[in-house]
Amino acid sequence: MIRKKMLSILMSTILGTVGLVYTCNYVFADNTAANNAKFKDINADYGWAETAIDYFADKGVISGNGDGCFKPAENVTREQFAKLLVSVFKLPLVNSSSQYFEDVRTNRWSYSYIETARQYLDGFNSAEGKLEFNPLMTVNYKDVSLALQRVTDYTEKDLKNKNIIDRAIITSSAPLTRADLINILYRAVRTYEWDEQQPPKLNVDVPSTSSSLDVVVNGETVRGSKVNINGQAVDVNEQGEFTYNCKLDRDGKNTITIETQKDGKVNKVEKDVNFIVEAPELSIISCPDTTEDDTIIVRAIIKDKNDTNVKAYINDQDVNDNGKASEWVAYVRLHEGKNLLVIRAVNKFGKATEIQKTIVYSKNK
Repeated sequence: MIRKKMLSILMSTILGTVGLVYTCNYVFADNTAANNAKFKDINADYGWAETAIDYFADKGVISGNGDGCFKPAENVTREQFAKLLVSVFKLPLVNSSSQYFEDVRTNRWSYSYIETARQYLDGFNSAEGKLEFNPLMTVNYKDVSLALQRVTDYTEKDLKNKNIIDRAIITSSAPLTRADLINILYRAVRTYEWDEQQPPKLNVDVPSTSSSLDVVVNGETVRGSKVNINGQAVDVNEQGEFTYNCKLDRDGKNTITIETQKDGKVNKVEKDVNFIVEAPELSIISCPDTTEDDTIIVRAIIKDKNDTNVKAYINDQDVNDNGKASEWVAYVRLHEGKNLLVIRAVNKFGKATEIQKTIVYSKNK
């Protein structure tokens, strides 16, 4: 993945028109000289794009020729956009002698640009089953959106949320005009100028309270970032999203530290989760109220979602020898008359459930 380096971009060629003739032709300014030209065909109808157009004109990227036209309403072809993409992102130019697209021959002016940009711009299968690029087809919003996502670290959500491409048309097949495309590029450049100075974004969703040791952490960062949660590396998908099952270790406040890192820049978020420990569930299955035997059997079941080794006690004597938070059996010797049994289940967090039983033992005479 080629990373965005828009801060240092000097776009040497934009919207090339080789092989095409317009009433007002483009001349692309030399990178070494800034151009302060104002295009005479940028009227009030294109006020929304004037800042973007002037920005690139002032950078020496575009200029008028003779009559100073910009032709804002003209559409942009796919081969022009391929050249633009290569130039803007400084992609190493591919000069392959093997033709990839059926309709883009090696002697076409845009061949090297299309070969370079083909991993970012989709081709088409013809009726004959051959792969074509359709170089003269007008580029649309979907083309531009996918290309920007593939050549940069932005996701579709980023392009929407950062107002680079309007969310209502980001997947549209509607064609772009020169003004449209320059405006999108301007938004992308200016947005990245800001983003370049910032640590990678980090949005995290963690519950504030939990009655379970297991807490799911959901988050989103910049695609290509590395994420650690409490020192453990976490997988991040192609969209910059991650999910991690984090284990709490104490009753009350637990702090989860989420850290993302990219290009030497770090962003860290700490989230506090209040772990509300519940007492074990204790159910007495079998315990007589009266007996003529001096020894009885007590059966019980203990359940605890956060502890598999709950301790069981009868009158403070440990009776859960199997070490499992499940069914257990205890033999209890009685004295004649009333016997009070205090049956307790205590988990590792010190939370306890207590049941008292009174058993009357009468000797069989």
